[in-house]
Amino acid sequence: MPGVLKLLNDTNSVDEGHLPAILRQHTLTEGASGSVFDLDAGAVMEQLVEGEFRHLTPEEKEQAGDAIQPDCQYYILEGIGGLLGVYPIFPDETGLRICRDKKGCPLALQGTRARSIRTSILTMIVGPHEGQEIIYTFHPGLPIKPSSLQIENLTPRHQEMLFSSLGSIDVTYEEAVSYGFRYAKCHGA
Repeated sequence: MPGVLKLLNDTNSVDEGHLPAILRQHTLTEGASGSVFDLDAGAVMEQLVEGEFRHLTPEEKEQAGDAIQPDCQYYILEGIGGLLGVYPIFPDETGLRICRDKKGCPLALQGTRARSIRTSILTMIVGPHEGQEIIYTFHPGLPIKPSSLQIENLTPRHQEMLFSSLGSIDVTYEEAVSYGFRYAKCHGA
């Protein structure tokens, strides 16, 4: 694995706002979406720099399934607590929202933080960018590919509601499943 400090510096040289954005997303605050760390941003960065990373085991690769991208490297750091940000949805599910939680990304299904599962590992995903390796992201837990949806696949009624409601709409379990969602992304504190 390339040195973490080099990866952090190379990532910063490409986009100095990228690492702070990752930390904001994965720190348990009101705007948090997905997996969140138990630690504050400074403590996470300290662990990144000082921690001993390992590669995914074959079992972890199998568990991550199609979330593994062939051009990326996946590194695990153990001992960092957090909450997994994606969970399977069930018929008794309430509080589901379809939204775009990241600029330029497909729509996601958001659910309640109460369904989060504890983890004690951090995954760092590294990949190529213009001839150098950079950190794409890091987050609590193993990689998982959440369900997503392109806006044009919504019904016309839901498209109209999404555009008129500042970017999110409430849906029932049945509606979420009809769009192909099987997992929800946790949202909020």
